[in-house]
Amino acid sequence: MRGSDINIDITRKCTLKCRHCYNHSGEMNNDELASDELFRIMNDLASTRPDNFCICGGEPLLKKEIIFRFIDHQKKINSEMNIGMVTNGELLTESIGEKLIYYGLNNIQFSIDGATENSHDWLRNKKGLFENLLHTIMQFNILRRKAKSDIKISAVCCLNKRNYEELPKIIELCTRLGIDILRVQPLMKMGRAKEGLDAYSLSKNEYIQAANYLLVNRYKNIQKDGISIEWCDSLEHLFMEQLDFIQVNEKGELLLSPYIPIIIGDLKKHSIS
Repeated sequence: MRGSDINIDITRKCTLKCRHCYNHSGEMNNDELASDELFRIMNDLASTRPDNFCICGGEPLLKKEIIFRFIDHQKKINSEMNIGMVTNGELLTESIGEKLIYYGLNNIQFSIDGATENSHDWLRNKKGLFENLLHTIMQFNILRRKAKSDIKISAVCCLNKRNYEELPKIIELCTRLGIDILRVQPLMKMGRAKEGLDAYSLSKNEYIQAANYLLVNRYKNIQKDGISIEWCDSLEHLFMEQLDFIQVNEKGELLLSPYIPIIIGDLKKHSIS
């Protein structure tokens, strides 16, 4: 079995309890893979030689040593594989950033869910996070320039009624921060998002308004500022002519999709091949 895109949640533990988290990250979960087994499964997945391999969570940097070890190992045997990681940025120190760049991480993705602390910190459910995040991204940008690295910095924004009117300012903010790719996605009514966020989902007309703004501005911004802007449908991979997307959870279970958690295999018992 080969997937051109592989996502693995290496942990569901997290430093945050975001209001919209689709998999309840940050809540008690002791049923995760042991370090050696996790490393084995990650390498088993990578042996299929995917185009893209994304390390997700939870907060992946809670298992930073496994990440360093995996990237270092894989870049020695398959330098063409694009390895990415998502993070909320809270644990990303200068030292960790230097190691991620040194070992060869290709893409790091942060979440920017507003142009102000009011909108961002509300969704992320923690005060003071916005300013700390901006500082972290700016410092990481300095590190990559110093290292002359071609690592890409991405941001994802979850649209809701408290931030969708800030979309132009969010794009401006990402441009100032030196972000290469901004991915905009809808609020998924899953996990904690089912617990009181119905009133914050955009209406059909609001989604159309946001989509039209992105359609008009994405090419202009690519040309003018060097930032790529993408609309991300979270279920898009299910409608491809050939299903080549692989999702694995923190227990080593193979899922149909991160948003449709139907278990279709167990990598603790079987190899992906």
